[in-house]
Amino acid sequence: MRVAMIPARGGSKRIPRKNIRMFHGKPILAYSIEVAIASRLFDWVFVNTDDQEIGHIAAAHGASVWERDPMLADDVTGTQAVAADFLRGFGEADEACVIYPTAPMLTTQDLAAGHAALCMPDTQFAFSIGCTPVLHDAGQFYWGRVAAFAHIPLWNRWSRMIQIPPERDCDINTEEDWLRAETMFSNLRG
Repeated sequence: MRVAMIPARGGSKRIPRKNIRMFHGKPILAYSIEVAIASRLFDWVFVNTDDQEIGHIAAAHGASVWERDPMLADDVTGTQAVAADFLRGFGEADEACVIYPTAPMLTTQDLAAGHAALCMPDTQFAFSIGCTPVLHDAGQFYWGRVAAFAHIPLWNRWSRMIQIPPERDCDINTEEDWLRAETMFSNLRG
């Protein structure tokens, strides 16, 4: 069984309420939910959140909602720890994909390429990267074998990288990133 988990906490500091902020006419979280569902790669699509409003928006866009342990909703807990906790509780999946809630330019083809890479021999993770100007986490998704989430670091010799083209590579962490993403999105649609 394959599951998608979108981690969307309510307490973003650099961009307040960024996971549900409007982006080209809808909450940015909706894009991640929609691409996960459209990919047809998952038996379940969950939004993992500590926030009731985020949960309502997630459900309205077709995702199931998983209530996050408040101890994992702080500024220092990483997504791999959140995913490992979710997967322990969910308990039914063999493969999981963490899809970031602020990835409006993620495509079904990206997710399929990630899954294909995960299926290669000796692979534990497959994740999105950008290469401009240097190799970096593109902040869109990472696939993993469920057992790997609790014990193996994401960046390791059993990981494969899926390159996101520069015109869709924008990890949204600051207001400047947000504005750049809006421009990129308009250019892609335009």
